[in-house]
Amino acid sequence: MKRRFALFAVTVFAALGLDARPFTGTFVADARPSWLAFLSLTQAADGVKGVLTVATPDDHGMTKSDVVAVEGSVDGNTISIQTKTFLNLGSVTLAGRLLNGTLALSMPDATGRILSMKFVRGTEAKFNAVCLLGKGS
Repeated sequence: MKRRFALFAVTVFAALGLDARPFTGTFVADARPSWLAFLSLTQAADGVKGVLTVATPDDHGMTKSDVVAVEGSVDGNTISIQTKTFLNLGSVTLAGRLLNGTLALSMPDATGRILSMKFVRGTEAKFNAVCLLGKGS
């Protein structure tokens, strides 16, 4: 009986598009020509860990990238993640919300203004296809 209920619950979650760990997966944010970001997250209960890769153009017409580990907490559709370093700014906290497959994250910049980044579900292949900033769509 318990096994049937568990199978039923999994089927209902899948049919309704609900996910017990909605933050698990990969996301891409595209702000070309300034930057392109790839976020890979794994959620376990109310915690989340992952890696953030940010690609930016360098001074030679090429692309450079910074990779930082992230770790944080989730509560429903909200998330708060911290980095140890982020683009040489030191530790940064990003906070946001996941709605309809879009992860909106905010963080303060060096002047105190709030910057927003919108990530959509994406793959490594999508990120790599548009990684040459200013090329692709």
